[in-house]
Amino acid sequence: MELDKAIGELFPQAVAGVDFVLEDEGKGPYIKEWNLKDVNGNPIPRPTQAELESAYQSYLERKALTEYRIKRAREYPSLGDQLDCMWKALRSMGLTSDPLKDANTPEGMLARIEEVKAKYPKP
Repeated sequence: MELDKAIGELFPQAVAGVDFVLEDEGKGPYIKEWNLKDVNGNPIPRPTQAELESAYQSYLERKALTEYRIKRAREYPSLGDQLDCMWKALRSMGLTSDPLKDANTPEGMLARIEEVKAKYPKP
């Protein structure tokens, strides 16, 4: 278990080296010092092993949710390429631009995109 991650999950405000000190003498890390206090300066009890293990599991679950998002974002085409593809698909399905419609409508948005593309054509 990454003890610092478990403590961070339980007490996000805790600062390593100030509010707690971890030690590892070859048998795994443990909390050597615990100095965490609440906003009123009252001591917050040292977490139990069960609380730490539960918090670490929560950390791992949250990390897994974050990691898949990061991996997907790295491999997706750029947002510009995705949107360009979607607008081309909508046009091929019969969507027509209408410059008189609000830009918040599909027809108005397509009109605005076509206007910008006409103003700045590809070289």
